[in-house]
Amino acid sequence: MNYIRSAFSRLTCLLFLALCYIFMQTSCSAQTKGIRLYTEGLKALDEKNASEALLYFSKAKAQGSALIQELADFRYNKLSENKENLSETISSYVAKKNYAASSELLDSILAEQELSQEEYLAYQSAENLSDLGKTYLYYRGNYEINAKVWENAFLNSQNDTNRFMLLFYSARLTQRIGQRKDTEKACKMFELAMEFAQSDENYDSALYYYLQNSLSLSINDALSALEKYGSTINDSSWFSDFFDQFSALLLQNNLWNEYYKTFTIVDKCGDSRTRSQFAYVTGLLLENELLFLDLDCKNFYEKAYTISDGTDFYRVVSARKLKAPVSYKESAFSETLEWDSVKQKEFMQLQDYLFSLGMDFWSFNIWNENKNKIDFSNTLQLSKKFSSRSNKYIQNMTCSIRVAVNAAIRKNYHVDKEHLRMLYPEFFKNEICSTCSEYSLNKNLLFALVRSESFFNPEAVSSAGAVGLTQLMYPTASDVAKKLKAKDFDLRDPAVNIKFGGFYLADLIRRLDGQELMAVCSYNAGITRVRQWISKYGKYGSELFIEMIPYSETREYARKIIGTEFIYTCLE
Repeated sequence: MNYIRSAFSRLTCLLFLALCYIFMQTSCSAQTKGIRLYTEGLKALDEKNASEALLYFSKAKAQGSALIQELADFRYNKLSENKENLSETISSYVAKKNYAASSELLDSILAEQELSQEEYLAYQSAENLSDLGKTYLYYRGNYEINAKVWENAFLNSQNDTNRFMLLFYSARLTQRIGQRKDTEKACKMFELAMEFAQSDENYDSALYYYLQNSLSLSINDALSALEKYGSTINDSSWFSDFFDQFSALLLQNNLWNEYYKTFTIVDKCGDSRTRSQFAYVTGLLLENELLFLDLDCKNFYEKAYTISDGTDFYRVVSARKLKAPVSYKESAFSETLEWDSVKQKEFMQLQDYLFSLGMDFWSFNIWNENKNKIDFSNTLQLSKKFSSRSNKYIQNMTCSIRVAVNAAIRKNYHVDKEHLRMLYPEFFKNEICSTCSEYSLNKNLLFALVRSESFFNPEAVSSAGAVGLTQLMYPTASDVAKKLKAKDFDLRDPAVNIKFGGFYLADLIRRLDGQELMAVCSYNAGITRVRQWISKYGKYGSELFIEMIPYSETREYARKIIGTEFIYTCLE
């Protein structure tokens, strides 16, 4: 009997192992088949064969693993949406920023329904009013008449949610008329709209424009508005550009005491970047003896260093003041992942398969669509993979940095020096070092310029027409070519672009008496304009000069280049 029991037990064990083996083989087969079907769908998309792609994604949904089913379902639905022939509506036109078409459709609706504009607007939903508001604001013109149309609709409406939208866009149209009395009226309307706001988002929208219009009236009006309503801000990130503009205006007008007063308000209601900015600049005002208060500038630099995230400019420059290390601090990004370890592993297998087929574009695209579902270690591994394949596909340089940036914002992960080098790599090192040697340039400055301008993408073309790694405009490049006696040139050629950009930057430094910061600003805004700024604000030193630059684009550009250059220096 014991022998029979023992034999039965062994047989049961063998059957169990056999079933496990069959299950594993079936699972592996399904997984492999699903990946291949999904990849064939991607290939069909590359060949612009949407019908065939839909067929493969449909099969992958039916036959693939849970991960492949999810990815294929997303791609299938996205492709199906693109193929649907939807009738055009005002909303769809506005989404495409085709305001002429949305305005024409509105006129046809009004004629068909025999309604006045006021009657039609008064009974629209808040969502429709948002689209209609953009149509009036960006296309229909005649702001004075149209502001009155929206104001009358507001008076005729009984729905508080709709009344907010009607009053909000009436205020924005009134603001556009351009007279001081209209700006004053718009301020009162935005303030009233805040009372009708049914959500934090609506409230912040009205408050943002209230502050902006107050600033159009005067700095004192804006400061009074900020004192009154600063504590009521819900989403502080919405207001960062207003605070940056306000900071520059306070400094340009030498309102040092008002700057400190604003710091005390911002420190309670601003986002981390804004709070860090005002703390750092207050430290500069104390250090340069422009602000006479019994306070230690070091405390403000420490505050700026502690508040800001990652390698933000104000964290970097505060680190330089404090002689502290440049590294990422814990960010507010919380890593709550949808995918378990099984899906994580299979995703990386899919990535390896795509790499093996040379489908690096799809590898990055699929990562980008699912980046917050992938854990830190796999994200870092992908960044290294893209970097190692930059000799195969030059766009992988840009991809590797973008993936590394995503890894860096993960909470509870310390960014060490190796990771920092992934964020600030030295691609095209030979070309950059050769150019810097030839034109006596700071190589870290040129690395910073290339990273900031193009993210090391030689094919980058801006909306303004700037091309390549150093984002040169063709007229500028033509001038450089004449000086270098180069007859033909290709700005998409990395060696040519770096040489031309490096020569141009070195020439700007020479013309500005060796001032690198001023040359960087000139690279963005032009040397004539920068010389005008120097005559006004140069006496306060380079650190405060950055904060006083009148153009927000150039202020941010200078911060980006100078901060990045310092990080490259720290990594040497």
